[in-house]
Amino acid sequence: MLGRLISVLICLHYGYFVQLTEGLMDSLDDSGSHFSPFHPELFYDTNVLPQNVEMTVFVFKDEVKRLYILIDRDFSPLHLSISPCSAAITWNLYLRQPFIPIRTGKNEHKNNRHNERIENSFVYQFPKISGGGQKSDTVKFLTRYAGVYVLTLKSHVRDTSVRVYVSSSQKYFSVRLPKRPSVTVTHVSTNSVTLHWTHSTYESTKHGKIEYCIAVNPRQNYKTLCSVQAAMHGDIPPRPPRWTGFGFRWERNARKSLWRRIKEIRERMDIKSDIQYTCVGSKTSHIVQGLKEGKIYFFDVFAVDQQSNASAAYQGTNATTRGSSSNANQIVENTLVSIKMSPITGYTAVVVYTMKNHSSALYYFLRSCSGPGPVVVNVTSTRGLDILSTSLMGTKTFFIPKVQAGIYVFKLTPVFLGSRQAEIYLANNYSMFPYPLLPNDTAVENLRTLTTSTSVTLKWSKVFLQPFISEEKFQIEYYIYQTTITKDNKENINIVPNYCVEDTWGSKRWRRRVLILQHRNNESNFFIQKIGGLQPDSEYLFQIEVKKTPGRSLSYEPVFVETNPEKMRT
Repeated sequence: MLGRLISVLICLHYGYFVQLTEGLMDSLDDSGSHFSPFHPELFYDTNVLPQNVEMTVFVFKDEVKRLYILIDRDFSPLHLSISPCSAAITWNLYLRQPFIPIRTGKNEHKNNRHNERIENSFVYQFPKISGGGQKSDTVKFLTRYAGVYVLTLKSHVRDTSVRVYVSSSQKYFSVRLPKRPSVTVTHVSTNSVTLHWTHSTYESTKHGKIEYCIAVNPRQNYKTLCSVQAAMHGDIPPRPPRWTGFGFRWERNARKSLWRRIKEIRERMDIKSDIQYTCVGSKTSHIVQGLKEGKIYFFDVFAVDQQSNASAAYQGTNATTRGSSSNANQIVENTLVSIKMSPITGYTAVVVYTMKNHSSALYYFLRSCSGPGPVVVNVTSTRGLDILSTSLMGTKTFFIPKVQAGIYVFKLTPVFLGSRQAEIYLANNYSMFPYPLLPNDTAVENLRTLTTSTSVTLKWSKVFLQPFISEEKFQIEYYIYQTTITKDNKENINIVPNYCVEDTWGSKRWRRRVLILQHRNNESNFFIQKIGGLQPDSEYLFQIEVKKTPGRSLSYEPVFVETNPEKMRT
């Protein structure tokens, strides 16, 4: 019923009327029927996307937003661009199965063709990835069939606006960036930075004109123009014009419900007032002035088509202005640095590491202390390269080979807003790096099928030891600690640990070391170890620490196990 109502609305507003008679259907040629021109003012009633103009839609968290694209001829080109603003989204595009009358007799071959159209309806899926930003998705392809294409949008993170541009014309408005869409910092002073970028090569009509806009802030790079505007002005649903609707009561109720949701969104908006946004026309260089001495700034350049409002983002960059305080946010090599994320910093911490010379490797140690949820860590270079992007919950170590000299920027942001603390240690030499290189998976697995009433079997991945490092010079040992869970200590063991203190889980006074294992390089990438001497029907906490000698130790994730009850004698 809903599908038929949508079809009727589309027909009424776009003048597409088909008399379902055999005579009229026979008169249609193989290219399909024709749709009249598309009008943006009708989008709010039909959700049919107008062509050659960028439209803004709003997607509420965990709610599916459906939009429609009308293609009037078979084998028409389709250009689609989707730009999320405040959160990552997933989207699907598929051909909606049209209603086609049954044909017989002399038109049987045409009937078979239309039936094939239904059977071969295809689905395109382009899922987006959350993390340090939201990039635009652009797809161009040749549609096989005319009809109604359905575009579904969904966000699992938060409410967000999405800008959608669609065109089925051969001469569509499309901002096309150069092969290397990077922004170069050509000069840095105490209060200014000079930027340069390559001009956009784009396809447009003779009326199209490109303008370049620059966003500057001390916090992060933005992947889309609408994400900048959402941060500056807030991201709220656009109110439909007063003339929209057909006068139904459910439409009035939906409008009131939308106004209430807009009010709720306004109350929790986080407006960023420190973003400088300016448009410089067709110039491909610009001097950003009025910056503070010794501070890091992030620069984003966007190419905007003034007629269609479509835009494309260059690869952002960052730079630190000169001055006496330029070392305030610097990471000191071979030193454990503590970083705080608080309301003063906007719950985001940015620190800089300067590598003066090329190095064969760079070693990172990252650790989030305590608090709900993970901390997102993004590492970029001043050349605009993405070095590392990871979600940090506890402790991680990284090894990056062949690192060039330059400035590397670390940005840390908690997923859930709140005051957090983290620690970073960097070294460009393994001898100076005191920590073992943990595996990607630090979980300890309890092999339940091998559990008995007096023993358990544990499995965990080995640490990474580079093949060119001598085992004689650096010794790796695994320490297994056992804690018997009782009524006295169960409540004192930390459910939410603090990884930045020595006794992370609060179990050190009850635990005892039961085994020491030496690391050996062999074909196996993991350990399997049986631990006996346990009591039947009892609960234990096992912790594994790996130590680099000389150096320090790091912990795997703890594992709680239960032994089987003692078998009853028959």
